[in-house]
Amino acid sequence: MPGGGIDNGETPERCIVRELKEELDLHDLKITYKLGEYRSTKEGKRDTVHIFIIHCLSKEFKQQWEIESAQWFNLDNLPKNISAATLRRITEYKEEKRDLMKVW
Repeated sequence: MPGGGIDNGETPERCIVRELKEELDLHDLKITYKLGEYRSTKEGKRDTVHIFIIHCLSKEFKQQWEIESAQWFNLDNLPKNISAATLRRITEYKEEKRDLMKVW
């Protein structure tokens, strides 16, 4: 999943739109809702991950230098090497959960 750090004074919503433009050159994005906010203190860090459900009017993207590879997948045909955390987020989406607050 694409993402990145929130700039000073930037909202999580503006951040994800900016990151999707920078990393995949995606435009015409509509944030539908926030799936959740996930907090982690692993490795002595204090990270907060915001995950949004976003619809793109166009599925065309242009992979930028930051991303090693990018591809669209059907939710019923995901790659075998998907991370456990990403699979949990997809399961939450499929279960139609919203505005979750969890510790990662």
